[in-house]
Amino acid sequence: MKTRACQTLVAAAWLFCAGAAHAQVARSQFNGTVTDSAGGVLVGATVVATNVETNVESKTTTTDAGIYVIPYLPNGVYKLRVTAAGFRTAEAAQVTLRAAQTLTLDFKLDVDTIAEALTVSAPIIETSTAEIGHYVTTKEYQTWPIAVGDGQRQVQQFIFSSLPGSTGSTFEGANCCT
Repeated sequence: MKTRACQTLVAAAWLFCAGAAHAQVARSQFNGTVTDSAGGVLVGATVVATNVETNVESKTTTTDAGIYVIPYLPNGVYKLRVTAAGFRTAEAAQVTLRAAQTLTLDFKLDVDTIAEALTVSAPIIETSTAEIGHYVTTKEYQTWPIAVGDGQRQVQQFIFSSLPGSTGSTFEGANCCT
């Protein structure tokens, strides 16, 4: 019976010591600064360190000073990826992190291409004459403040009285059938 109790005590001590020994393993960290191509710091950029062997990701964002820190990492080979809105993604692959090491990696992100389109629509320009003209809709014509005489709108009188540089008073057409 004493042998059994002794074996149990040894096994418990071994498990306790193994857990304590695992907790004593020195951890490592990545840190650095993320800037744009002009040297300005990038606030809120996402930095992801992926352990290549275990595929475990550790993630953080940059501070107001553009600094990131990813602490408590086991030693191993990592891939670091930095992303920020409006910038191209930057990566560092096959980065070896040793036990109890603080490895500083700075990243400089380039501005991403802007994918915006601007559509400008303008009236068609008549290049064969020097005339300036514009077609109006019936609704526009009906709402103009044009005097009405003889039961019809007097467009010519409105044009000559309201447009600067125009001369004349009313339309004087030629007789077609004399």
